[in-house]
Amino acid sequence: MSARSVAAVQTRVEVLAFAAAARTLAATEGVEPRHAMELSLVIAELGMNALRHGGGCGLVTVSVCAQGWSVEVEDTGRGLSAAVIADAGQSDHLGPDGVRPPGDGLSSFGSGLASVRRMSSRLELGNRRTGGARVAAHRTLQPVQPQQGTSP
Repeated sequence: MSARSVAAVQTRVEVLAFAAAARTLAATEGVEPRHAMELSLVIAELGMNALRHGGGCGLVTVSVCAQGWSVEVEDTGRGLSAAVIADAGQSDHLGPDGVRPPGDGLSSFGSGLASVRRMSSRLELGNRRTGGARVAAHRTLQPVQPQQGTSP
């Protein structure tokens, strides 16, 4: 069974508050602290991207259980070009100013999506049929196995 939470975010404070709440939710679902923190960081990065590049608001949905988590962020911006979808999160090589240009030349990539990619098992980027972008990150976690030869 998994827990689910949804928030409409319009400010950085709302994004960070939701990320903190999701971290707590993950802990109550039995997710190890390190993985709960990674979930929180993914929500913060994707939520901030929605605010900055996606029309100033976003809808963040998180599902979490002991076996993994999923984060989906939708925004109402102009959406993502095919070049950005193909390129985003694929490279960790940044220019001297800490960013690199994507294939469409309209915006720049920092290290955020690359970090999300590293913390996720799968990263999906696309556009909504009604306009705006949709980004989803999923993480599959291995159940913690008790060590043999130890007693509780």
